[in-house]
Amino acid sequence: MGQVFTFNQMQKEQMRTMLFILRYLKLSFLTQIIYMYRSSSILVQITEGDAYLAHLAVYPVFRSKGYGAMLLDKIEREAGEARCKRIVLDVETCNERAIEFYQRLGYRIESKSPVLRIKDHEFQFFKMSKNIETV
Repeated sequence: MGQVFTFNQMQKEQMRTMLFILRYLKLSFLTQIIYMYRSSSILVQITEGDAYLAHLAVYPVFRSKGYGAMLLDKIEREAGEARCKRIVLDVETCNERAIEFYQRLGYRIESKSPVLRIKDHEFQFFKMSKNIETV
C-alpha cells in the first residue's frame, strides 16, 4: 500500500490531519504540539510539481517478491500522469532495507534531517527523491 500526494493535495491533507488531531486528542494535543511542530519542520518538505510518497509498505511475508517495485512503478506512473516532476519521500536513516530499495529504483538521498527528539527517542530522516518527468 502507499499514498502519493501532490503539492496541493498535501496542503489540504495537512489541514484535515490537524482537524482530526484536534477532534480526537482534545486537550492532550497541547502536550504533543511541540513534537508535532518539530516534525513538521523536518518532514514533508515539498514544492510545486512534487508528489510526496507516504506509507509505502509491503507485509513481510510478501517482501523480496517484486511487489514493492510494482507498487512504486504504478505510483510513479500515476504521479507522472498528474504532471508531477518528481517524487519525494522521507525514510528513517536507520531503515537500511528501505533506503537500499529506493536507491535500487533510482531514488537519491537529497538531504539528512536534524535529529528529532521525542521524549527519550531520537529520529533522523533522509529526504529522497526521483525525477519522474521521463517515466
